Amino acid sequence: MKSSSFNSSSSSSSFSLRSSFLDFFSSCHGHLVVPSSSVVPHGHDRSLTFTNAGMCQFKGAILGLGPPPPAPRAANAQKCVRMSDLGAVGQDGHHHTFFEMLGTWSFGDYFKEKACRY
Repeated sequence: MKSSSFNSSSSSSSFSLRSSFLDFFSSCHGHLVVPSSSVVPHGHDRSLTFTNAGMCQFKGAILGLGPPPPAPRAANAQKCVRMSDLGAVGQDGHHHTFFEMLGTWSFGDYFKEKACRY
């Protein structure tokens, strides 16, 4: 396994953190970097008002409803809006309405054991 230059220090800017994460998974582990989708869900998914997780753009592929996944391995930095816990926003420093979710995805290529090693 290649070593990483992933830097998660608190002095890193959001751009630097996002770039380091995506570069690590694309260059070291062969993931296709997929751009963030709109915060307003595209397609015919009427179950969401806003995109609230990194997996939303892959929901059709995950459920077998199409379109197929873009590659066997993917990584993304998805802009998300959550409204379900508005009462907790500002109370504990952990709840936010708008944030970016970094994620990696395997579509039948590797499973939990390999994912945890990354």
